[in-house]
Amino acid sequence: MKAAILAACFCMLATIARAESGIASYYWEHGSKMANGQRFDQWSNSCAHRSHRFGTRLRVKYRGRFVECVVRDRGPFIEGRIVDLSVQGARDLGIESRGIAPVTLEVIR
Repeated sequence: MKAAILAACFCMLATIARAESGIASYYWEHGSKMANGQRFDQWSNSCAHRSHRFGTRLRVKYRGRFVECVVRDRGPFIEGRIVDLSVQGARDLGIESRGIAPVTLEVIR
């Protein structure tokens, strides 16, 4: 029983340690080549992150809403921004009209 509780606590701490806060933006260069070699599809839930490995799933949260996206590109390259979402990701999160928004990121896997 104690081992199960410790394992659950460790998982929660690992998730907390992986959380980041900052500014999200989005980009729409549909068809351009991404850093992973694939073509960018603005209607997919792709995102760009500076350091997470390609294929990492992120949960991006903003004002009680969230979107899950997959890291397939590098960026953003503007100080203070932590993730670039696809157009679809920005729409799902409700930030398309704003362009940028303060978000929290969590690594799902």
